[in-house]
Amino acid sequence: MWITRNNKLGFIHIPKCAGTSMKRAFLQLPKDSRKTGWGIDNWMGTHTRYSTWIRKANERKRHARSEPEKWFTIVRHPCARAVSYYYFQITSDEYRLKNDKIKTWPKETFEKRVQLFKHMGINHVVTWSDEFVSEMQNIDPKNYYWNEWLAKQGILSEQFLYIEGCNNIKIFKTEKIEKCYSWLKEKYDLELDVYHANSSKHGLWQEELSQDTIEILFKKYSRDFKQFGYKP
Repeated sequence: MWITRNNKLGFIHIPKCAGTSMKRAFLQLPKDSRKTGWGIDNWMGTHTRYSTWIRKANERKRHARSEPEKWFTIVRHPCARAVSYYYFQITSDEYRLKNDKIKTWPKETFEKRVQLFKHMGINHVVTWSDEFVSEMQNIDPKNYYWNEWLAKQGILSEQFLYIEGCNNIKIFKTEKIEKCYSWLKEKYDLELDVYHANSSKHGLWQEELSQDTIEILFKKYSRDFKQFGYKP
């Protein structure tokens, strides 16, 4: 989540829904634009939910920030998001290991996660199967932060949870991201470059996932499918 310094816009960043690309686009605005209030602050945390924003009234007061004039966000087809997450996690962990950017957990934990993701494959991982969870728990069973991450199922919580309770919001789709950039141009006169951050190479979700997995995801993310107008 971040808010422009002029308080005109707030962005709710749903994981694996082009949020990093949008943030980078704003950070690359010309200096003159950022000086006139289009710089961004993300002191609430990258993937903060709207419900958390509401709950942390004291923190908002400390930063002298009120509700922005308009919120916006980007959503994604749940199956495509799951596939993106699988490849992103492997690529991200391998990058951390290669460049010695290890935080939160021991190096061995990252190594084992990469190995397990690859060994069990995408269908086990994105459905968070019992077999997969059991193997994951064995990686670092006494580590509080590891178990906390497991309890949250990585970063694959339902998308609607991030914006729940927020009525003053404009929702765009990753599949039609150009509409978001057009809206920002027409409404706020913002010329933003289109970025594709954290992209990974993989096939279409229809090719990557088994039919059983698609059915499981349809049930798991049923509200996302319905609320955002996606079909399995």
